[in-house]
Amino acid sequence: MLRKEQFRTISIVIAVILLVAAFTVGILNISDDKLELMRVQDEYNDFKAVVDSLSENDKKLTDGKAAYDSEKKSYDEDKAAYDKAVADCDEQEVKFDEDVMSYNQKLAQYNVTKDAVSSGKSAYESGKAQLDEGWKTVNRGEAQLKELDKAKSAYNSAKSQYDEGLAAYNKLTKAISDLEDKGVPHIMALTMVSASTGQVITDDSLAEMKTQLNSAKKQLDTAKKQLDQAEKAKAQLDSAKSRLQQGQSELDSAKSQLDEGEKQVSKLKSEISGGQDKLDAEQKALTDKRAELDKTNEELEARSEKLKEYETVAEKAQRSREKLIDAGYGTAEDENAVILSAAQEHESKLHGEYMRATVSYDVAYIAYALAIVAAVIALIKLKKDSLKPATRLAIAAAALGAVSLIASAVFGSVHSLAFAAAVFTAVGVCLTEKTEQA
Repeated sequence: MLRKEQFRTISIVIAVILLVAAFTVGILNISDDKLELMRVQDEYNDFKAVVDSLSENDKKLTDGKAAYDSEKKSYDEDKAAYDKAVADCDEQEVKFDEDVMSYNQKLAQYNVTKDAVSSGKSAYESGKAQLDEGWKTVNRGEAQLKELDKAKSAYNSAKSQYDEGLAAYNKLTKAISDLEDKGVPHIMALTMVSASTGQVITDDSLAEMKTQLNSAKKQLDTAKKQLDQAEKAKAQLDSAKSRLQQGQSELDSAKSQLDEGEKQVSKLKSEISGGQDKLDAEQKALTDKRAELDKTNEELEARSEKLKEYETVAEKAQRSREKLIDAGYGTAEDENAVILSAAQEHESKLHGEYMRATVSYDVAYIAYALAIVAAVIALIKLKKDSLKPATRLAIAAAALGAVSLIASAVFGSVHSLAFAAAVFTAVGVCLTEKTEQA
């Protein structure tokens, strides 16, 4: 009896120690095992996500391939036509800009040439008026100088007569003087000279002759001055006429340039005529065309987005495919169906491991906790002398402990403390019952 009682006490003490240890170690183990469970779950979920992604996206690709191919072909054709239209529109806009520049240059050239011609006309009219006035002056001067030659002839004739008269007078006076020098009296000398010349020569006739010669000399001097002035005026008139002729030549040249300028103005006016209206019409056409292209581009972008949805699915499927190939579930030459078949087999295996780990984990720790709780309650009941409930609880604790042990072994992490504590509890309780019966 003594040995059983001691063994019972030792069993209960060990049970209490093991319960404390089981509780403490269980708290630590549950965290570690939870991480392992999450690892298994994550491995399964990640692999399943890849397989599901390939499976779902492959189905979408298969179902939508015909529609995608048709739409893609239509889109590419429309996009090519759009790109060509944009290029054509760009070229037209470049040409339009060149036309605008050319028009503006011609307009500026027209305005400059027109202003130059207008200014030239004013200068020409002013120069022509001055030239006409000059010609009038020259014509008046020429009219006045028309009698110059006659006056010169008359002067020369009068000068010749004067010179003859002066020579005759000097001859008479010299003859008289020569006779007087020979001692002939003055009166006698006059008579002798008169007899030799056949004229009556007196002092009065000589004085009158001298007076006439002096008067003629004065008239000739005056006429000579007038003739000299007329010659100077003629030289000036000739110089003025020469300048007028040069001016006339320059004016005629200016007139030719003005005529050419007017032709240029007329030509430029013809070239820019209606140019602004034409440019406005071209600009409106280009604006409308650009608006139409923008609308087309919006439609193409919307269609492109729809195509990208299919292409995104294809990219996702390709990424999933590559992951599975990298994991060894097929080769680059295999169809998706072959890769999926191999991957789904592995997924089923992972699913089994996932379910086993999840169930065994839950069962192990639920049974583990219940075993500890049942053992503790059994000991409490035993202390209160409730042997029957204590026995049932101790047996239940041992059974739960056994379940926890088996489940933890299945999980891959054997935890035996709860089972051991429950067994020692059951031994202690059972020994108590036997002792009391004895």
